Amino acid sequence: MKADIQEVCVCGLEERVDIWRCPHFRYFKGKQEFTSVGCVIKTLLPPAYDGVDPAVLEHARIRGERVDQYFSEYLRSGTVTLNAGEWQEVLSYLERLINWWDKQGVQASKVQEIVYSKSDGIAGTLDLRIKDPFAIWDVKCVSSLQPSYKLQLGAYLSMSRNGSGIPNAGVIQVKKNDVRLVDYLASRCAEQWERALGWYKTLKELK
Repeated sequence: MKADIQEVCVCGLEERVDIWRCPHFRYFKGKQEFTSVGCVIKTLLPPAYDGVDPAVLEHARIRGERVDQYFSEYLRSGTVTLNAGEWQEVLSYLERLINWWDKQGVQASKVQEIVYSKSDGIAGTLDLRIKDPFAIWDVKCVSSLQPSYKLQLGAYLSMSRNGSGIPNAGVIQVKKNDVRLVDYLASRCAEQWERALGWYKTLKELK
């Protein structure tokens, strides 16, 4: 049986002035590497997927990433360039999402924006910063929402410029049959993230 060989990431050897995310989803700025928001959340709230086929989980992850990439392209340019042989379910999710978005009459001021805290050494990529209503939204292609989404939104709010002045936060939930916006209280999300971050730091100190 052939052993799995993980790809070695040496992206950090490339020093850049601005913060950036490499293809392996690691964040760097100059000589500093940042821990991702996702890594912090998984440490505190390990996902419970007992009994779920790993292949199904991986398929769902790839589907979500592709929908997110296409949607981001649509928001930036107004068009989408599809990869040859793209999954039909990706196209279906994307079509529902774009149709929903076009009916909302809102505009994204930032798409796939990297936010970070130099002092905490943590970074993440928020999907959408909305002009009116002033908000941060994240896109999730899932059948059910997870408690960890509140922490994710809270992290983005806490690390954003003027984050304390953003009154709205939400998740655009894309399901098989519909799309809906689920609103969260931004101040509460930020508060929960700060508490979670404190516990994460404590865990690191105890090791």
